[in-house]
Amino acid sequence: MKWAVSYSVVLVPVLLFVASLLGRHFLVCELICNFRAYILMGLVTSGPILWFLKNKLLTGIWTVATFWAMAGTVSVFLPSMQTPMPVDETGDTPALKIMSFNVLGTNRAHAEVVAEIRRHNPDVLVVLEFANRWQPALERLHADYPHRIEQPRWHGFGIAIFSKLPLEQETVLQIAKRRTDNPLAVAVVKVGTRRLRIAGTHLLSPMDPNRLSIRNQQIREIGQFLSSESIPTILLGDFNCVPWSAYLSDFLKRTGYRDSRQGFGYDGTWHAKRIFLRIPIDHAFVSPKVHVHSRIVGEAAGSDHFPVIVEVSVR
Repeated sequence: MKWAVSYSVVLVPVLLFVASLLGRHFLVCELICNFRAYILMGLVTSGPILWFLKNKLLTGIWTVATFWAMAGTVSVFLPSMQTPMPVDETGDTPALKIMSFNVLGTNRAHAEVVAEIRRHNPDVLVVLEFANRWQPALERLHADYPHRIEQPRWHGFGIAIFSKLPLEQETVLQIAKRRTDNPLAVAVVKVGTRRLRIAGTHLLSPMDPNRLSIRNQQIREIGQFLSSESIPTILLGDFNCVPWSAYLSDFLKRTGYRDSRQGFGYDGTWHAKRIFLRIPIDHAFVSPKVHVHSRIVGEAAGSDHFPVIVEVSVR
């Protein structure tokens, strides 16, 4: 009995990790993939039992699984490989502060959300779950953000971009438009003498095979659209997908974008109200010519997501 329990303690996290690699084939495996950081914790805590078991094959499998699970979880605490670049507030490449906030369509803490936005005072604000009731609630920000794209929806996938800087090439694209109503909002701003494209999105949550298929189609279409023009870009939003998912990994490889979390930490953004269920599904991905100076998460202010605040400049 003691041996059976010992083997179970080690094998369960190992098998869960293996299952998390099969997200391309099974919905349940894609959902398990979301919790890789917690699987890693299970692997690490079960490590001492291997000394007791003295099973070389299991030890080898455990070692591979543990180090593999560190990719995208522990590895984001390591320094970024981007070339060091100081903030230049007076030259032609000043830093731009951008905030992405899934405010939660049913959240009634409007004043708290506005206060959180003003506390960070971003130059550009991307609002997700911009439901109809949020449009009048955020009118108090209009004086600070005279340039806007507003796409409210009765459901949870409305989106808005508020900017202190003039917006150019404003575009609202329906992604997977024959299957759902998820607008992708895109605009270009001037950062000093350079141009930066800002894109905001909120993808469908993969709660069943059809929704998973739609979300993956949305990821592909966004990649195709953004890759059609070579311009420094930051893509922000709620992807309902963790960065080590095979689908999001494909997107990053195809576009050449990188995760802004690198060098700044894990940053679990959902679920804000459940401390032991926090995974990074709110992202800020940047193209090669965009330098990330800082990245933090703010306070939820009644939402189930923490906002993401990044400071970037264009090389």
